[in-house]
Amino acid sequence: MQRIKKDISDGVFHDAFLPTVINDGKLLGFPSEGEAAYLSLQLVIRAADTSRMSTWSFLEAMMMYPEVQVKARREIEAYMGDRSPVFADLEQVPCVRCLMKEVWRWRPPVALDHPHTTTRELVYDGYRIPKGSRLHINAWAIGHDPQRHQDPDRFWPERYADDHTTTMQSINSSGSRQHDHFAFGSGRRICPCYHVAERSLAVAIMRILWAFDIAPAPGTKLPLDPRDYPPDMPGNPGTNLPVTLKVRSEEKKRIINAAYEAEQKTHIPMPRISGFALGSTTLLLFQLGLTAEDVTLPSGRIPGHGPSQSIIDVLGTESEPKQHLKQHFCLAVKDREDVAKWEEALKERGVQIMGTMDWEKGGRSVYFADPDGHVGEIGSRGIWSHY
Repeated sequence: MQRIKKDISDGVFHDAFLPTVINDGKLLGFPSEGEAAYLSLQLVIRAADTSRMSTWSFLEAMMMYPEVQVKARREIEAYMGDRSPVFADLEQVPCVRCLMKEVWRWRPPVALDHPHTTTRELVYDGYRIPKGSRLHINAWAIGHDPQRHQDPDRFWPERYADDHTTTMQSINSSGSRQHDHFAFGSGRRICPCYHVAERSLAVAIMRILWAFDIAPAPGTKLPLDPRDYPPDMPGNPGTNLPVTLKVRSEEKKRIINAAYEAEQKTHIPMPRISGFALGSTTLLLFQLGLTAEDVTLPSGRIPGHGPSQSIIDVLGTESEPKQHLKQHFCLAVKDREDVAKWEEALKERGVQIMGTMDWEKGGRSVYFADPDGHVGEIGSRGIWSHY
């Protein structure tokens, strides 16, 4: 947030969510800049999980329907040639948007979609729905309705060949029959992260098909049965999906490695933590396994947070302790006074404070549990040598 403020003061404005809020005299209605910064971080985190699920569903489809894989790759390579795809290429390769729409219809990342709450009592088709009821759209059932989609269990991207709408255009269409899918919900309060999801899935599909052959792992029981790789959430493949990716040529391998090395220049190596530049936002992620247990020091306690059960089952051994999913994200603020304001605000909202830490260089951190059980950190300057 401090970097965005400096850019604004230097006359540099990024067309993004947080800079727009900060640049507005009334903060677009937010109570504070800190809350806007927290929400901007959550937008990235929340979109990451569902984007991962959609990517795995895409890989599952490519194994089940290899003819779709071959056809889509042919179109992508015809346009890209020997360069790696970027998001701007999406509109030049129509089959990719068809693949995206079909993935979200065939395997919506949230099968029962995003809940809505009734603001008054309703009567619908003879059923009384009390005020305050939670209503879910069954995105899976709608996407697999044979009256709406021909042969709905088949992964068939060509069903969208004449549908050139973007995600936003489809969401804003006048009738539900014009919606391509309901993966992002419906109505006024759709998923706010769909921009991130659209971009990440488009790039993932293009780059995977351009660079790799996708096939079941050796020894996999065929035909594939989703019950053999159960998910954390219904309707999507689990992380033990038996998939193999094989790079298609030495030249593409060279291009991939060169791109990786270029990205590493934006990577901040540190013990236990990595920082990645995402436009005008920096996302801090703590290394898997090195923060699995509590760290207690004379000046405070850092709560432990380890990988999910599904990851442990794949990567762990019987002798290793079982951990719960508690992803660690950090929101940096200016000084200890700001940390104190955040701590007070969190306590007023009934948020569980999991620990605090007073650092040798004068910084302070407060650790709290978010609604999904992740560990959030509010940290001030004076934590690390460079901050």
